[in-house]
Amino acid sequence: MQKLIPVLLFALLAFVSCNKSEDDQSKIINDTWYIAYYDVPEPGSVTPVDNTSDFAGYTFEFNDNDEWVIHSPVSGDISAYWTITDNGTTAKLKMDDAISAPLDALNGTWEVVEQTNASLELQRLPDLATSPDGPKIKINFKKQ
Repeated sequence: MQKLIPVLLFALLAFVSCNKSEDDQSKIINDTWYIAYYDVPEPGSVTPVDNTSDFAGYTFEFNDNDEWVIHSPVSGDISAYWTITDNGTTAKLKMDDAISAPLDALNGTWEVVEQTNASLELQRLPDLATSPDGPKIKINFKKQ
């Protein structure tokens, strides 16, 4: 019995030390995704407007090593970066600062609302310091 205790402790430690963020990231890597919906309120409003058509023809690959490849119907492939942090609750999407619309709207930190093997739903909350009742921007990536 005494020999079993160290083995059980080691197994428990290994289980607890697993990084949920890595598990979450593995759900979306090495596949092609598209934007199923992109809701953003117009300036001065909090009512969401469907702007999904802005991303028609774009596809996205979330790859290993935080590489994010954006396949643009206008300008070809664009290299960017992504990561899921804070135990799977935050997604950070980063592109070159010179990127133009509509992709510039994706840059930044997003709250992970839902993540499955086939869907990644993100939400950008308003800046509570400057606009506590501000609009919520929502985006949903779906696997092709």
